[in-house]
Amino acid sequence: MKQRQRGAAVIVAILIVTLAASTASFAIWEQSIWVRQLENIGDRAKADQLATSAIDIARNVLKQDKDDDQKANRQVDDLKENWATKITLPGEDALVSGELTDQQGLFNLNNLIRSGATATPDELERLQELQRLLEILGIKHSTELATAIAEWVNNDTGSTVDLEYLGRNPPYRAAQREMVDVGELALIKGFTEDKDAVRMLTPYVTALKKGTTVNVNTAKLEVLQAMRDLSFAKTVVGLRDAEPLKDLSKLPQPIPNQPTCPDTCYSVKSDYFTVTTRVKSGRVESGYTALLDRSAGQWPSIKWRKDAAD
Repeated sequence: MKQRQRGAAVIVAILIVTLAASTASFAIWEQSIWVRQLENIGDRAKADQLATSAIDIARNVLKQDKDDDQKANRQVDDLKENWATKITLPGEDALVSGELTDQQGLFNLNNLIRSGATATPDELERLQELQRLLEILGIKHSTELATAIAEWVNNDTGSTVDLEYLGRNPPYRAAQREMVDVGELALIKGFTEDKDAVRMLTPYVTALKKGTTVNVNTAKLEVLQAMRDLSFAKTVVGLRDAEPLKDLSKLPQPIPNQPTCPDTCYSVKSDYFTVTTRVKSGRVESGYTALLDRSAGQWPSIKWRKDAAD
C-alpha cells in the first residue's frame, strides 16, 4: 500500500514539474514574441524614417542638378545625368535604395483634357497618340479604351458617362477632372474588365498637369513611336545615345500626311520626377513613391506620396 502511495506521489511530482516546465516554456515563448514584436516596431519606424529621408535626398539631387544647369547655362535633362543613376546605400543595420524616374518621358493622360466644349485638332491628336500607344503595346480595343480615358478626365456637363459607373456595384462617378495618379486606370470602363491592359499600359503613362511636354532625351521608345512613328523614335534614341539633344533642331521633320506632334509637344528638359525609395531594416521592408515637382522653385515640392507597394 505504501509503495503504491509512493508511486502515486512520484507521478504527481513528475506531473507538477512537467506543468511548471511547460508554463515556464510558454512564458519564455510569449516573452520572445513580445520582444520580436518590439524589434519589428523599432525596425519599421527606422525603415520609414530612412525611406522618408531618402525622398529628401532625391529632392536635393534634383535641386543640385537644376543649380548646375543654371551655372552652366544648360537647360537639358537626360539619362546620363547623376539623377538618373539608381543609388544603394548601406546604413546602420539597414540597406537603403532610391531611384528617380523622369515622368516627362511618359505619355501624360491629362493632356487628353479638352480646353473647351469640343476638342481642338491638337487635342484630338493627343487622343490618337494614346490610341497608337495602346496598339503598339498590343492592347486590344485601343479605340474604346483611349476614348474611355478621355471621357473619364473630361468634364462634360450633361453627358451620360456617369451612367456607366453609377450602374456598377458598388456605384461610383467618373472623375471628370485631372487624374492624380495612373492607378485610376483600374476604375475606368474597359480597364476594370481587363487588368492586363492596366498592367501593360501603366509603365508608359503618367498623370501630370495638362500641357506638359515629352522630353525626347528620356522618353520611352514606344511613347516616341506613338507620337509619330517607329522610324522617328529610333532616330531620336540613336541621336540621344550619341549625345543628349540640347534643343529640338535635330529632330526629324515630319512627312506630309503623317501623324505628328507639333514642336510644342516636345522638350529636352523636365520638371516632374517620381522617386521610389526602399529600405530593408532587420526583418522589415518599407518604401515610398513620391511625385516631385521642381517647376515652381529651386526646392522640389512633393505632389503626393504613397507606399511603394501600391
